[in-house]
Amino acid sequence: MPVPKPLRWILSTSAAILAGYVSWLLLTLATQAALRVFGQATDGGFARAVVEVVPHAAAGAAFVIVGSRLAPAPQPAPTLHLLLLLAILAGLVLAGVLAWPVGWQLVGAGAVIAGALLAVALLHPRRGT
Repeated sequence: MPVPKPLRWILSTSAAILAGYVSWLLLTLATQAALRVFGQATDGGFARAVVEVVPHAAAGAAFVIVGSRLAPAPQPAPTLHLLLLLAILAGLVLAGVLAWPVGWQLVGAGAVIAGALLAVALLHPRRGT
């Protein structure tokens, strides 16, 4: 029995959120562990930037890739819709930064958008010119 289209949208978006969270969690733990192995403190400077940028960029990319592959619509429309949804969510994070200014949230939100844009570019390369 085929899955109804609205339910498939809900399932694909849920899977995209789960994939983004799992990739963020695994890469956060991996980058922190790797930096500790090399004797770097993860509370400031370059090491903190690595811990903030790499997992957030991977989470944005995983969200867009998984969601667009499972979406019940022809490509590239779901990819662009997921990118727009992610941009809105990152905008909400940036609004929180205005209320409580901490620079690392800004870096993380920017990395999420950069990772999602990279995923869109990888999924749908320009043909021709």
